[in-house]
Amino acid sequence: QIEGKALRYLKCMALSQFDGKEWRIDERVGLRRLLRPPEGELPNYQHRRVRVKNVAFLGRVLPTDGTPVAIAGRFFQKPMMNTQGAVECLSVWNTVNNQYEYWTDPKPDAEPLTAPLIRYYTQHPKASERLSTWLEQITSGATNQLDAAHRLETHLRRNYTYRIGAPALNRLNTLEDFLFEKKEGHCERFASALALLLRMHNIPSRIGIGYVPGPQSRFSDWRQVRFKDAHAWTEAWFPETGWITLDATPGGGGGE
Repeated sequence: QIEGKALRYLKCMALSQFDGKEWRIDERVGLRRLLRPPEGELPNYQHRRVRVKNVAFLGRVLPTDGTPVAIAGRFFQKPMMNTQGAVECLSVWNTVNNQYEYWTDPKPDAEPLTAPLIRYYTQHPKASERLSTWLEQITSGATNQLDAAHRLETHLRRNYTYRIGAPALNRLNTLEDFLFEKKEGHCERFASALALLLRMHNIPSRIGIGYVPGPQSRFSDWRQVRFKDAHAWTEAWFPETGWITLDATPGGGGGE
């Protein structure tokens, strides 16, 4: 359960390595300390409280949304932010009160990316002539890269169908089979397709994995988060904004 205003996607991990067939977690993920602001400044940040029924399901990850600046609780040790934007702990254990709270920055500074990282986040298989033409048509008229990204996101949301249990894709050309033939699937297909299309448009991208908070309780400000609320989305990077969330799945998830 989670309580807080303006809740967004609760992130657990990101997939950024793509070998032409599968997405994987970056093997070079690094960790950094959360530099907690002075107590007097915490009210300037968005506050969340979380209750966990069984921490075994979390592994060593604490689901968080936005850009956490501080986190507190008594059932984990040394929470740190990894370079994929998720919070990992040195260790986690069950207690009689599995609660944690965290604060997020509503207006974080844009995270810079070095030239090697930009190349890393734009790696993709070579696009066919058919796919290149389609991509050019969808993004035609875009005023900038962010506009192009939103056009791709909107096109998938409006012209494709969300369906669990959709037929398997052609393993030799999964992206084109999805875009031009099947045109349906679960959130992972939409997140993966958008990430690859963004990379083909020279926009750094990765796949976010986590949860979408459920509807608010009628009796309190708490929201339920269950296994069925698991979701995948796309994250894209722009120099002026840093990483932002895009969701091409029809019906979407939480947040804006």
